[in-house]
Amino acid sequence: MVSIKLKFRKSVVPGKGGSCYIQLIHQRKVRTIATGFHLKTTEWNKAKGCVNLRRANLERVKELLQIQDKLQEEVRTLQRIIAEYHHVNRLFTVDMIVQTYRSRYISRSFFSIMQRRIYELEKNGQLRTAVNYRNTMRMFLNFCKNPNLAPSQITDCLMKNFEYHLRAKGNSLNTISFYMRILQATYNYIIMQGWIQPNCNPFKFVFTGVEKTVKRAVDIDVVRSIVRVDLKNMPDLDFARDLFLFSIYTRGMAFVDLAHLQKSDIQNNMLVYRRRKTKQLFQILLPACAIKMIEKYAFSVENSSFLFPILYNKGRRNPVVGYNNALRLYNRRLNRLAGKVGAKFGLTSYVARHTWATLAKRLGVKVCVISEALGHTSERTTQVYLDSIGDHLINQANEQVIAALALKKKV
Repeated sequence: MVSIKLKFRKSVVPGKGGSCYIQLIHQRKVRTIATGFHLKTTEWNKAKGCVNLRRANLERVKELLQIQDKLQEEVRTLQRIIAEYHHVNRLFTVDMIVQTYRSRYISRSFFSIMQRRIYELEKNGQLRTAVNYRNTMRMFLNFCKNPNLAPSQITDCLMKNFEYHLRAKGNSLNTISFYMRILQATYNYIIMQGWIQPNCNPFKFVFTGVEKTVKRAVDIDVVRSIVRVDLKNMPDLDFARDLFLFSIYTRGMAFVDLAHLQKSDIQNNMLVYRRRKTKQLFQILLPACAIKMIEKYAFSVENSSFLFPILYNKGRRNPVVGYNNALRLYNRRLNRLAGKVGAKFGLTSYVARHTWATLAKRLGVKVCVISEALGHTSERTTQVYLDSIGDHLINQANEQVIAALALKKKV
Protein backbone atom coordinates (compact mmCIF):
# COMPACT_ATOMS: atom_id res chain seq x y z
CA MET A 1 0.00 0.00 0.00
CA VAL A 2 1.37 3.38 -1.04
CA SER A 3 0.50 6.46 0.98
CA ILE A 4 0.18 9.68 -1.04
CA LYS A 5 -0.36 12.93 0.84
CA LEU A 6 -0.25 16.61 -0.04
CA LYS A 7 1.92 18.52 2.44
CA PHE A 8 2.99 22.09 3.12
CA ARG A 9 6.45 23.24 4.19
CA LYS A 10 6.94 26.70 5.71
CA SER A 11 9.72 28.86 4.31
CA VAL A 12 12.70 29.54 6.57
CA VAL A 13 12.37 33.22 5.58
CA PRO A 14 9.81 34.99 7.82
CA GLY A 15 6.76 36.25 5.95
CA LYS A 16 7.42 34.25 2.76
CA GLY A 17 4.75 31.57 3.33
CA GLY A 18 5.78 28.15 2.14
CA SER A 19 5.59 25.52 -0.62
CA CYS A 20 3.39 22.53 -1.37
CA TYR A 21 4.88 19.09 -1.91
CA ILE A 22 3.73 15.48 -2.28
CA GLN A 23 4.81 12.90 0.30
CA LEU A 24 5.06 9.24 -0.75
CA ILE A 25 5.44 6.39 1.73
CA HIS A 26 5.93 2.79 0.59
CA GLN A 27 7.62 -0.10 2.39
CA ARG A 28 8.61 2.31 5.17
CA LYS A 29 10.51 4.49 2.69
CA VAL A 30 9.58 8.19 2.48
CA ARG A 31 10.12 10.36 -0.59
CA THR A 32 8.94 13.88 -1.48
CA ILE A 33 8.13 15.56 -4.79
CA ALA A 34 8.17 19.34 -5.17
CA THR A 35 5.11 20.79 -6.89
CA GLY A 36 6.39 24.33 -7.48
CA PHE A 37 3.33 25.91 -5.86
CA HIS A 38 3.81 28.52 -3.15
CA LEU A 39 1.16 29.69 -0.69
CA LYS A 40 0.77 31.86 2.37
CA THR A 41 0.68 29.92 5.64
CA THR A 42 -2.99 30.91 6.07
CA GLU A 43 -3.81 29.41 2.66
CA TRP A 44 -3.11 25.83 3.70
CA ASN A 45 -5.38 23.53 5.73
CA LYS A 46 -2.99 21.17 7.50
CA ALA A 47 -5.74 18.93 8.91
CA LYS A 48 -7.35 18.29 5.52
CA GLY A 49 -4.18 18.47 3.40
CA CYS A 50 -5.59 20.99 0.94
CA VAL A 51 -5.71 24.72 0.24
CA ASN A 52 -7.68 26.90 2.66
CA LEU A 53 -10.15 29.31 1.05
CA ARG A 54 -11.60 30.93 4.15
CA ARG A 55 -9.49 34.10 4.40
CA ALA A 56 -9.01 34.70 0.67
CA ASN A 57 -10.80 37.34 -1.40
CA LEU A 58 -12.84 36.32 -4.45
CA GLU A 59 -9.98 36.75 -6.92
CA ARG A 60 -7.59 34.77 -4.78
CA VAL A 61 -10.19 32.03 -4.24
CA LYS A 62 -10.22 31.43 -7.99
CA GLU A 63 -6.42 31.13 -8.02
CA LEU A 64 -6.41 28.79 -5.02
CA LEU A 65 -9.01 26.54 -6.64
CA GLN A 66 -6.83 26.30 -9.75
CA ILE A 67 -3.83 25.39 -7.59
CA GLN A 68 -5.86 22.75 -5.74
CA ASP A 69 -7.01 21.26 -9.07
CA LYS A 70 -3.43 21.05 -10.31
CA LEU A 71 -2.24 19.48 -7.04
CA GLN A 72 -4.98 16.86 -7.27
CA GLU A 73 -4.02 16.18 -10.88
CA GLU A 74 -0.45 15.47 -9.77
CA VAL A 75 -1.80 13.05 -7.14
CA ARG A 76 -3.97 11.33 -9.74
CA THR A 77 -0.91 10.99 -12.00
CA LEU A 78 0.92 9.18 -9.20
CA GLN A 79 -2.10 6.98 -8.56
CA ARG A 80 -2.19 5.98 -12.24
CA ILE A 81 1.51 5.10 -12.14
CA ILE A 82 0.95 2.89 -9.09
CA ALA A 83 -2.10 1.29 -10.74
CA GLU A 84 0.01 0.46 -13.81
CA TYR A 85 2.58 -1.31 -11.62
CA HIS A 86 -0.21 -3.31 -9.95
CA HIS A 87 -1.76 -4.13 -13.32
CA VAL A 88 1.36 -5.90 -14.55
CA ASN A 89 1.93 -7.51 -11.13
CA ARG A 90 5.36 -5.92 -10.94
CA LEU A 91 7.17 -5.31 -7.68
CA PHE A 92 8.13 -1.70 -7.24
CA THR A 93 9.82 0.66 -4.79
CA VAL A 94 8.98 4.23 -3.86
CA ASP A 95 12.05 5.39 -5.83
CA MET A 96 10.71 3.65 -8.94
CA ILE A 97 7.41 5.53 -8.55
CA VAL A 98 9.20 8.88 -8.27
CA GLN A 99 11.47 8.09 -11.22
CA THR A 100 8.53 7.10 -13.43
CA TYR A 101 6.66 10.24 -12.39
CA ARG A 102 9.59 12.50 -13.22
CA SER A 103 10.45 10.72 -16.46
CA ARG A 104 7.05 11.67 -17.85
CA TYR A 105 8.18 15.29 -17.84
CA ILE A 106 11.23 14.56 -19.97
CA SER A 107 8.99 14.27 -23.03
CA ARG A 108 7.69 17.77 -22.36
CA SER A 109 9.26 20.59 -24.34
CA PHE A 110 11.59 23.10 -22.77
CA PHE A 111 9.03 25.79 -23.53
CA SER A 112 6.12 24.00 -21.85
CA ILE A 113 8.25 23.65 -18.71
CA MET A 114 9.20 27.31 -18.96
CA GLN A 115 5.50 28.15 -19.21
CA ARG A 116 4.96 26.16 -16.02
CA ARG A 117 7.64 28.25 -14.30
CA ILE A 118 5.90 31.43 -15.47
CA TYR A 119 2.64 30.15 -13.97
CA GLU A 120 4.40 29.43 -10.66
CA LEU A 121 5.98 32.90 -10.58
CA GLU A 122 2.64 34.58 -11.25
CA LYS A 123 0.91 32.61 -8.52
CA ASN A 124 3.73 33.51 -6.13
CA GLY A 125 3.17 37.21 -6.82
CA GLN A 126 6.45 37.64 -8.77
CA LEU A 127 4.69 39.32 -11.66
CA ARG A 128 7.63 41.34 -12.96
CA THR A 129 9.86 38.25 -13.01
CA ALA A 130 7.11 36.34 -14.81
CA VAL A 131 7.03 39.06 -17.50
CA ASN A 132 10.82 38.77 -17.90
CA TYR A 133 10.52 34.98 -18.30
CA ARG A 134 7.75 35.38 -20.88
CA ASN A 135 9.76 37.90 -22.94
CA THR A 136 12.81 35.63 -22.83
CA MET A 137 10.75 32.62 -23.87
CA ARG A 138 9.35 34.55 -26.84
CA MET A 139 12.86 35.61 -27.97
CA PHE A 140 14.25 32.08 -27.65
CA LEU A 141 11.25 30.49 -29.38
CA ASN A 142 11.51 32.93 -32.29
CA PHE A 143 15.14 31.86 -32.65
CA CYS A 144 14.61 28.10 -32.27
CA LYS A 145 11.40 27.87 -34.35
CA ASN A 146 10.73 24.59 -32.53
CA PRO A 147 8.07 24.67 -29.80
CA ASN A 148 8.78 20.98 -29.08
CA LEU A 149 12.45 21.54 -28.24
CA ALA A 150 13.36 18.97 -25.57
CA PRO A 151 15.47 19.96 -22.53
CA SER A 152 18.10 17.46 -23.70
CA GLN A 153 18.47 19.52 -26.91
CA ILE A 154 19.70 22.56 -24.96
CA THR A 155 23.39 22.37 -25.83
CA ASP A 156 26.36 24.71 -25.59
CA CYS A 157 26.34 24.98 -29.39
CA LEU A 158 22.67 26.01 -29.45
CA MET A 159 23.17 28.62 -26.75
CA LYS A 160 26.25 30.05 -28.47
CA ASN A 161 24.28 30.37 -31.72
CA PHE A 162 21.50 32.13 -29.78
CA GLU A 163 24.10 34.55 -28.41
CA TYR A 164 25.33 35.26 -31.96
CA HIS A 165 21.70 35.80 -32.99
CA LEU A 166 21.14 38.35 -30.21
CA ARG A 167 24.37 40.17 -31.02
CA ALA A 168 23.35 40.41 -34.69
CA LYS A 169 20.06 42.01 -33.60
CA GLY A 170 22.02 44.73 -31.79
CA ASN A 171 21.47 43.57 -28.19
CA SER A 172 24.02 44.72 -25.62
CA LEU A 173 26.05 42.27 -23.55
CA ASN A 174 23.93 42.98 -20.48
CA THR A 175 20.73 42.28 -22.42
CA ILE A 176 22.21 39.03 -23.71
CA SER A 177 23.25 38.10 -20.18
CA PHE A 178 19.73 38.89 -18.97
CA TYR A 179 18.16 36.40 -21.40
CA MET A 180 20.83 33.76 -20.82
CA ARG A 181 20.49 33.87 -17.03
CA ILE A 182 16.73 33.32 -17.26
CA LEU A 183 17.20 30.37 -19.62
CA GLN A 184 19.91 29.01 -17.33
CA ALA A 185 17.59 29.34 -14.31
CA THR A 186 14.92 27.37 -16.19
CA TYR A 187 17.45 24.69 -17.16
CA ASN A 188 18.64 24.43 -13.54
CA TYR A 189 15.01 24.09 -12.44
CA ILE A 190 14.62 21.11 -14.77
CA ILE A 191 17.74 19.52 -13.25
CA MET A 192 16.48 20.22 -9.72
CA GLN A 193 13.23 18.42 -10.54
CA GLY A 194 15.24 15.39 -11.68
CA TRP A 195 13.88 15.49 -15.22
CA ILE A 196 17.35 15.50 -16.81
CA GLN A 197 20.78 14.62 -15.50
CA PRO A 198 23.35 17.41 -14.89
CA ASN A 199 25.89 15.99 -17.31
CA CYS A 200 26.99 19.28 -18.87
CA ASN A 201 26.63 23.05 -18.69
CA PRO A 202 25.15 24.41 -21.95
CA PHE A 203 25.80 27.99 -20.78
CA LYS A 204 29.55 27.70 -20.19
CA PHE A 205 30.51 29.50 -23.43
CA VAL A 206 27.95 32.34 -23.38
CA PHE A 207 28.05 35.65 -21.52
CA THR A 208 26.13 35.58 -18.23
CA GLY A 209 28.04 38.30 -16.39
CA VAL A 210 27.55 42.05 -16.00
CA GLU A 211 29.21 44.58 -18.31
CA LYS A 212 30.02 47.96 -16.82
CA THR A 213 27.55 50.44 -18.28
CA VAL A 214 27.42 54.18 -18.71
CA LYS A 215 26.60 55.80 -15.37
CA ARG A 216 22.94 56.35 -14.65
CA ALA A 217 23.37 58.94 -11.90
CA VAL A 218 23.09 62.68 -12.50
CA ASP A 219 25.13 65.37 -10.78
CA ILE A 220 23.71 67.22 -7.82
CA ASP A 221 23.37 70.41 -9.91
CA VAL A 222 20.96 68.57 -12.22
CA VAL A 223 18.86 67.45 -9.23
CA ARG A 224 18.81 71.04 -7.93
CA SER A 225 17.66 72.21 -11.38
CA ILE A 226 14.88 69.62 -11.30
CA VAL A 227 13.80 70.97 -7.91
CA ARG A 228 13.78 74.60 -9.14
CA VAL A 229 12.33 74.31 -12.66
CA ASP A 230 8.93 75.99 -13.07
CA LEU A 231 6.32 73.40 -14.07
CA LYS A 232 3.14 75.19 -12.95
CA ASN A 233 1.55 74.80 -16.36
CA MET A 234 2.77 71.25 -16.87
CA PRO A 235 1.02 69.07 -14.26
CA ASP A 236 2.16 65.81 -15.90
CA LEU A 237 5.83 66.79 -15.70
CA ASP A 238 5.30 68.21 -12.21
CA PHE A 239 3.97 64.83 -11.07
CA ALA A 240 6.92 63.01 -12.67
CA ARG A 241 9.31 65.47 -10.99
CA ASP A 242 7.69 64.84 -7.59
CA LEU A 243 7.94 61.05 -7.98
CA PHE A 244 11.58 61.33 -9.06
CA LEU A 245 12.45 63.48 -6.03
CA PHE A 246 10.38 61.32 -3.66
CA SER A 247 12.46 58.35 -4.79
CA ILE A 248 15.64 60.25 -3.90
CA TYR A 249 14.17 61.42 -0.59
CA THR A 250 13.41 57.79 0.32
CA ARG A 251 16.88 56.35 -0.26
CA GLY A 252 16.53 55.63 -3.97
CA MET A 253 13.24 53.74 -3.78
CA ALA A 254 12.61 51.62 -6.87
CA PHE A 255 9.65 52.74 -9.00
CA VAL A 256 7.88 49.38 -8.64
CA ASP A 257 7.82 49.89 -4.86
CA LEU A 258 6.86 53.54 -5.19
CA ALA A 259 3.94 52.66 -7.46
CA HIS A 260 2.58 50.04 -5.06
CA LEU A 261 2.94 52.04 -1.82
CA GLN A 262 -0.20 51.94 0.33
CA LYS A 263 -1.55 54.53 2.76
CA SER A 264 -1.28 51.85 5.43
CA ASP A 265 2.50 51.80 4.89
CA ILE A 266 2.74 55.14 6.75
CA GLN A 267 3.24 54.61 10.48
CA ASN A 268 4.09 57.63 12.67
CA ASN A 269 6.13 59.45 10.00
CA MET A 270 7.81 56.16 9.11
CA LEU A 271 7.40 54.46 5.76
CA VAL A 272 7.27 50.70 6.41
CA TYR A 273 7.02 48.42 3.38
CA ARG A 274 8.47 45.27 1.83
CA ARG A 275 10.49 45.59 -1.33
CA ARG A 276 8.64 43.70 -4.05
CA LYS A 277 11.79 42.30 -5.64
CA THR A 278 13.44 40.84 -2.52
CA LYS A 279 10.61 40.91 0.08
CA GLN A 280 12.96 42.83 2.42
CA LEU A 281 11.32 44.96 5.10
CA PHE A 282 12.22 48.65 4.80
CA GLN A 283 11.67 51.26 7.50
CA ILE A 284 12.36 54.79 6.29
CA LEU A 285 12.06 57.91 8.40
CA LEU A 286 10.10 60.28 6.16
CA PRO A 287 11.72 63.74 5.81
CA ALA A 288 9.46 66.80 5.75
CA CYS A 289 9.91 67.22 1.97
CA ALA A 290 8.59 63.68 1.36
CA ILE A 291 5.62 64.17 3.71
CA LYS A 292 4.74 67.37 1.82
CA MET A 293 4.55 65.41 -1.44
CA ILE A 294 2.30 62.77 0.10
CA GLU A 295 -0.06 65.51 1.31
CA LYS A 296 0.01 67.15 -2.13
CA TYR A 297 -1.56 64.08 -3.78
CA ALA A 298 -3.84 62.97 -0.93
CA PHE A 299 -6.93 64.30 -2.74
CA SER A 300 -6.08 62.37 -5.92
CA VAL A 301 -6.14 59.03 -4.07
CA GLU A 302 -8.94 59.70 -1.58
CA ASN A 303 -10.94 56.75 -2.99
CA SER A 304 -7.96 54.44 -3.23
CA SER A 305 -5.62 52.58 -0.88
CA PHE A 306 -2.58 53.72 -2.91
CA LEU A 307 -0.32 56.47 -1.58
CA PHE A 308 0.21 58.05 -5.02
CA PRO A 309 -2.04 58.22 -8.13
CA ILE A 310 0.25 56.01 -10.21
CA LEU A 311 -1.74 52.78 -10.52
CA TYR A 312 -5.01 54.54 -9.73
CA ASN A 313 -6.23 57.71 -11.42
CA LYS A 314 -9.74 58.80 -10.47
CA GLY A 315 -9.83 61.22 -13.43
CA ARG A 316 -9.93 58.33 -15.94
CA ARG A 317 -12.99 56.41 -17.08
CA ASN A 318 -11.19 53.28 -15.91
CA PRO A 319 -9.21 54.47 -12.87
CA VAL A 320 -7.05 51.32 -12.66
CA VAL A 321 -3.72 51.70 -14.48
CA GLY A 322 -1.49 48.73 -15.37
CA TYR A 323 2.04 48.84 -13.93
CA ASN A 324 3.86 48.48 -17.28
CA ASN A 325 1.81 51.33 -18.78
CA ALA A 326 2.52 53.48 -15.72
CA LEU A 327 6.27 52.81 -15.98
CA ARG A 328 6.40 53.67 -19.69
CA LEU A 329 4.45 56.89 -19.11
CA TYR A 330 6.70 57.85 -16.19
CA ASN A 331 9.88 57.33 -18.21
CA ARG A 332 8.50 59.34 -21.15
CA ARG A 333 7.71 62.24 -18.84
CA LEU A 334 11.13 62.02 -17.19
CA ASN A 335 12.76 62.20 -20.59
CA ARG A 336 10.85 65.42 -21.33
CA LEU A 337 11.82 66.73 -17.90
CA ALA A 338 15.49 66.05 -18.71
CA GLY A 339 15.16 68.32 -21.73
CA LYS A 340 13.66 71.07 -19.57
CA VAL A 341 16.65 71.16 -17.22
CA GLY A 342 19.30 70.59 -19.87
CA ALA A 343 20.47 67.20 -18.60
CA LYS A 344 23.20 65.62 -20.73
CA PHE A 345 21.26 62.36 -21.00
CA GLY A 346 17.68 61.25 -20.46
CA LEU A 347 16.19 60.58 -17.05
CA THR A 348 14.63 57.21 -16.22
CA SER A 349 13.16 55.59 -13.12
CA TYR A 350 16.59 54.04 -12.41
CA VAL A 351 18.39 57.39 -12.39
CA ALA A 352 16.87 58.49 -9.07
CA ARG A 353 18.05 55.28 -7.40
CA HIS A 354 21.58 55.54 -8.78
CA THR A 355 21.72 59.26 -8.03
CA TRP A 356 20.93 58.72 -4.35
CA ALA A 357 23.66 56.08 -4.10
CA THR A 358 26.21 58.27 -5.91
CA LEU A 359 25.49 61.33 -3.77
CA ALA A 360 25.66 59.27 -0.60
CA LYS A 361 29.05 57.86 -1.63
CA ARG A 362 30.44 61.32 -2.44
CA LEU A 363 29.28 62.53 0.97
CA GLY A 364 31.42 59.86 2.61
CA VAL A 365 28.69 57.34 3.47
CA LYS A 366 30.18 53.86 3.73
CA VAL A 367 29.47 51.49 0.87
CA CYS A 368 28.03 48.88 3.23
CA VAL A 369 25.48 51.43 4.51
CA ILE A 370 24.52 52.36 0.93
CA SER A 371 24.16 48.69 0.08
CA GLU A 372 21.82 48.15 3.02
CA ALA A 373 19.79 51.24 2.14
CA LEU A 374 19.29 50.01 -1.43
CA GLY A 375 18.54 46.45 -0.34
CA HIS A 376 21.42 44.83 -2.25
CA THR A 377 21.33 41.58 -0.28
CA SER A 378 23.13 39.65 -3.02
CA GLU A 379 26.38 41.59 -2.62
CA ARG A 380 28.55 39.20 -0.62
CA THR A 381 31.26 41.78 -0.09
CA THR A 382 29.03 44.02 1.99
CA GLN A 383 26.63 41.45 3.40
CA VAL A 384 29.09 40.56 6.19
CA TYR A 385 28.66 44.02 7.71
CA LEU A 386 24.92 44.50 7.24
CA ASP A 387 23.74 42.92 10.49
CA SER A 388 25.57 45.58 12.50
CA ILE A 389 24.02 48.52 10.64
CA GLY A 390 21.01 50.07 12.33
CA ASP A 391 18.17 52.01 10.71
CA HIS A 392 19.37 55.19 12.41
CA LEU A 393 22.66 55.11 10.46
CA ILE A 394 20.83 54.66 7.17
CA ASN A 395 18.41 57.47 8.01
CA GLN A 396 21.38 59.68 8.87
CA ALA A 397 22.85 58.92 5.44
CA ASN A 398 19.53 59.90 3.85
CA GLU A 399 19.47 63.17 5.82
CA GLN A 400 22.97 63.96 4.53
CA VAL A 401 21.85 63.53 0.92
CA ILE A 402 18.70 65.66 1.37
CA ALA A 403 20.64 68.38 3.20
CA ALA A 404 23.20 68.47 0.37
CA LEU A 405 20.45 69.16 -2.16
CA ALA A 406 19.53 72.34 -0.28
CA LEU A 407 23.10 73.67 -0.34
CA LYS A 408 24.78 75.36 -3.28
CA LYS A 409 28.22 73.85 -2.89
CA LYS A 410 29.53 71.06 -5.09
CA VAL A 411 29.40 67.46 -3.89
